[in-house]
Amino acid sequence: MKFPLFTEPTPLTALEIKAMRALHLAQQDLHHEYESALAMTSRTYRMEDNAQIYNQSRALTHHPDALHQLSHLTGHYERGVGLLAWCYAAGMLPISSPSWPRSSSWSWNRQGRSTPC
Repeated sequence: MKFPLFTEPTPLTALEIKAMRALHLAQQDLHHEYESALAMTSRTYRMEDNAQIYNQSRALTHHPDALHQLSHLTGHYERGVGLLAWCYAAGMLPISSPSWPRSSSWSWNRQGRSTPC
């Protein structure tokens, strides 16, 4: 993530700059943790599928049951980390929006969203 250049019409205070850096670092760590959680969830789902195929005709299903519970837990962890990362990313918006460039290089489309030209 690159921070926009500071301009005279919209200077940021020292506290806003520190807040943006702190939120950026928190969001960056949460993003990396979310990527790890995605990998862990994918791995547990794959292990569960393999265990179910291996134990199709067997009476004891402890192994697939344990992996199913593990997949359920990792899915909840992935969702929790993702929501937390989203909250910190969204927290940067009110602080960083005054620093966005107000030049002609940004335009507003018909839906009211800003898009770089």
